[in-house]
Amino acid sequence: MEKNILLTALLLLNFFYGHLSAQKKLHCGYINVRMEGAKREDTSKLYFWQNVLSSSLFDKFIQPKIYKVSLNENKEWHFQLSSISRPGYFIICKDSNLAVESPIPIFNRYLIEPGDSVTIVIKKRGYVNKEIGWNYSGLNDLYEDYVLTFSGRGSAKYQCRYRIDTMIAKDTSAYGVFKLGTYQYLSRNHYLVAHYIADSLLKAYRKFMSPIAFQILAADLYSEIEIPRVRLLLNKYEIAVSNMDSLGLRIVKNTYFNYFNNDLPIGKYSRGLAISNSYPMYGILDAITKEHIEGNPLLGQGTYTYLKNEYTGMVRDRLLTLLFAREYHVSRVLQPLLQDAQKIVKTSYCLEVLNSIQSSLAKGKTAYNFSLVDTAGNIVTLKKLKGKVIFMDFWFTGCGSCKGYYKNILAKAEDTFKDNPNVVFVSVSVDKLKNVWIKSIYSNAYSSVTHKNVINLYTGGVAGNSPVIRYYKISGYPFQLLIDKSGRIATSSWDDLNTLPKIRDKITYILRQTCNN
Repeated sequence: MEKNILLTALLLLNFFYGHLSAQKKLHCGYINVRMEGAKREDTSKLYFWQNVLSSSLFDKFIQPKIYKVSLNENKEWHFQLSSISRPGYFIICKDSNLAVESPIPIFNRYLIEPGDSVTIVIKKRGYVNKEIGWNYSGLNDLYEDYVLTFSGRGSAKYQCRYRIDTMIAKDTSAYGVFKLGTYQYLSRNHYLVAHYIADSLLKAYRKFMSPIAFQILAADLYSEIEIPRVRLLLNKYEIAVSNMDSLGLRIVKNTYFNYFNNDLPIGKYSRGLAISNSYPMYGILDAITKEHIEGNPLLGQGTYTYLKNEYTGMVRDRLLTLLFAREYHVSRVLQPLLQDAQKIVKTSYCLEVLNSIQSSLAKGKTAYNFSLVDTAGNIVTLKKLKGKVIFMDFWFTGCGSCKGYYKNILAKAEDTFKDNPNVVFVSVSVDKLKNVWIKSIYSNAYSSVTHKNVINLYTGGVAGNSPVIRYYKISGYPFQLLIDKSGRIATSSWDDLNTLPKIRDKITYILRQTCNN
């Protein structure tokens, strides 16, 4: 009897631990990468996001879990991703030696599900692939020189994505929406061909993928194809409005209603929209297009109101959060609406992002102690400037709004306080190329090299990956920040800094307040 009880107990324990082991495997993902030419000392990093808002904001608002590995005895990089509760995204890049890392992906934004065990083999083509013609967002230079193959559990969605990406990139149809220099619509443009390619291959691979993976991949692909097309249409619309071209405006609207306003397949994939890393950006652009081109009075209250009323659940939460993440610091319309959004949004990671938008820029909060180089190569920190009122302006070459803000407002503010040693203007460029930055500041179009109260600083070519940019979560330019003499944030509100009188009054108020204390 005792032996039977002991045997039963052992069987139950074995079943229990076996069940736990199986459950653990179901919540893990395994990625093996074998790359031709990789050396023993090479290391690689995998960045995994369980939650994403948009591919363009991967590292600003939601931090990834990072896995770093070296080549194993099989000459593979082996990644074991733990605690995957649902589909997420990853990129893999060779390790960077930069002090401030700006990873260049080996491949970018692939979808991974719990239980995946995929081997990726990357081999050299042996020739330069000159067929790659279009700068499609799913591709990078790797595809020109290497061939990728995928095998293992869950690999069908990788192979499908890779084939669609490469086939779209080979298409030589015209990339525009209209014929060059005209408003005549291109009946065969690249975006329509891309939709056909994506639709055909998604159907072919559908039965080899899980239903949710299919929905997410479809939402990603259709969104990524459509985003540049919608942007081109909006650009034509803005040009027509700017030139008061009534004929051009009418043609753009007709094009929109006849060729753009049809229901895209995206609408069929409601489950995928809640996870897709590309759909939120398309959703926002679609709302802006409707507001501008349809001229619907219900949309006159703005893109925010439309997104709030048109969508529900996690999809709505992600769209609203991305809207604020991108536009809050440059939109005086959105700033008063943040509290309303915080009451509406229920998805936890979206709410965290909304709460963080203001937290790093809250009035009275200690400003970030940046460390950036000036034109002479000297390191300048916020700590060295303590005791002065600091006006910071973030910009990049080619930004029309940055140039307009400097010419019409900031240059005049610099001149107003040029003789006050207690006020300094710090100009921060996020240009990737140093020579471009130097040329721009000496053009006096974005900053000044003649005023003694102006310090020109550079983010070292890492652009949005600079610690100061990431700390303040800057996603729109120009961006301004006023810091008081104690090193605390006075304001970052556009409404406070969008005219010369407002800047003058704010700085004067801080100076007087300091004197009174």
